Amino acid sequence: MDAVFMGKLGLVVYPLDANDVRVVREYSAKYSGPSVQDLSALLLAKKMGAILITRDGLLQDAANNEGVKWDHSMWAIEQMVIEKVLTPQEAVDAVKTIVPKEAEVQGWLET
Repeated sequence: MDAVFMGKLGLVVYPLDANDVRVVREYSAKYSGPSVQDLSALLLAKKMGAILITRDGLLQDAANNEGVKWDHSMWAIEQMVIEKVLTPQEAVDAVKTIVPKEAEVQGWLET
């Protein structure tokens, strides 16, 4: 995904401060499955009161333990279509790129 497309979607890079890094390290000790990057996203979702987008079961478990709401990538793409951030065709293209097998199962793609 290029920077222009990411900007169109409203994606922003949020830096972590020293305290955030400390919390991510604590998460890393507490949750052995998710990556440091995933745990950083968990922390940001918690701090911002945002929904964490993940298909990773171990990260979902960590989110549940931390009181963070989560949902699947299909939900996020659907919300972008509803909010007219993506056209339906752009959503289909994104799904084909991001999660083709899940998309087939969900009925998003014509076979």
